Amino acid sequence: HRVWKLWKPRNVESTWKGLLNRCPKLRSLRESIGSTNAEQLELVGRLDKDSDGLLLLTTDAALRSKLLSTISPQSSSSPVYKGSAYTKTYRVRTNFPIDDDQLKALQNGVPITTTSRRRGGTKRTQNTLPCDVERDLKSSPGGKVLLITLREGRNRQIRKMIGFLGHRVAALRRLAFGDVDLSGLEGVGDVKYLTEDEMQRLFECNRGGEENNGDNNNGMEKQFPWRQRLCDEKGK
Repeated sequence: HRVWKLWKPRNVESTWKGLLNRCPKLRSLRESIGSTNAEQLELVGRLDKDSDGLLLLTTDAALRSKLLSTISPQSSSSPVYKGSAYTKTYRVRTNFPIDDDQLKALQNGVPITTTSRRRGGTKRTQNTLPCDVERDLKSSPGGKVLLITLREGRNRQIRKMIGFLGHRVAALRRLAFGDVDLSGLEGVGDVKYLTEDEMQRLFECNRGGEENNGDNNNGMEKQFPWRQRLCDEKGK
C-alpha cells in the first residue's frame, strides 16, 4: 500500500487544484510517482477550507474505501449516522471558554443539522455520537482550547457542535487520523510517505466495530505527547 500524509494549509479547499497551488512539495510528489500513480492518487476524506492539519493520500482505491468505512454504533438507538472505523483527533480553539456543562454536552452529543450528499441534498438533524473531549490546559489555561476525538465525520461537524453552544471556532487543526499524526512533517504544506511503523499503527487502530466507552480522556496526553509543539498559531 502507498500512503502519504500531508499537512493541509488553512484557507485552501481540499481539492487538487487548491492543494497543488499551495503545496509545492505535493506537486513534486505527483511528478515523482509517475503519471499512472499520479492519476490514481486520491485524498482520504477532506478538511474544510478554514481548517489545517492532517490529510492522508493513497493510490490504493480499496485502501481508501477501508479508511473511510463506517460501522454501526452499538450504543446508538438510531444508527442513521454510522460511526467511522477510524477516529480523528482535532485541536480546537474557541472564541470563549467552554464550561463544564458545555464540555459534558459535547462529550455526550449535541444536535446538529447536516446535508446528505448521497440522498439528494436531504437535510437531517440528529445528535452527534459520543466523543472524547478535554481541555488543553497546557496551551490555554483559560479553557479556550479543546482536544476532540470524533468517531464520525459529518460536514463541518466540530464547528456546528461548538456553534450549538453559542460559541465560534477560532482555529481548528486535525492532529491525527487513527494513530497516524503530524509528527515528522516539517510544517504546513509538507508531505511524506508513511513509515512502516505508521502503516502498522494505521491498520492496528481500526476500531473494527468495537465501541469505545468514551473514557480515554486521561490517555490523551500519553497518546499525543508531541501536541504541545503544535500550539503556536502564528502564521496559520
